[in-house]
Amino acid sequence: MTKEEFENDKVVRICYDNLDKFIDVYPQENKIPENVKLTVYCESSNDGGFLINMTSDELGLEALIVKKWIIHSELEKLVGRSLA
Repeated sequence: MTKEEFENDKVVRICYDNLDKFIDVYPQENKIPENVKLTVYCESSNDGGFLINMTSDELGLEALIVKKWIIHSELEKLVGRSLA
């Protein structure tokens, strides 16, 4: 495993550990904010995972399967470190 892969795995574990701090999109219709970097949790019938440090425009079609989101800078504050 490369250093980059190790760091990516670490970031994903941090996201899972803090998933309860993410905002649910449904049932309250908490829309994804625009023009701000987000970390989102997406889930489809086959798979689930995170898209990290992306704007709503960068999400593309994945925005349709977002289940939870958090402003990326708030997640970094929660964990006390920078997350790429």
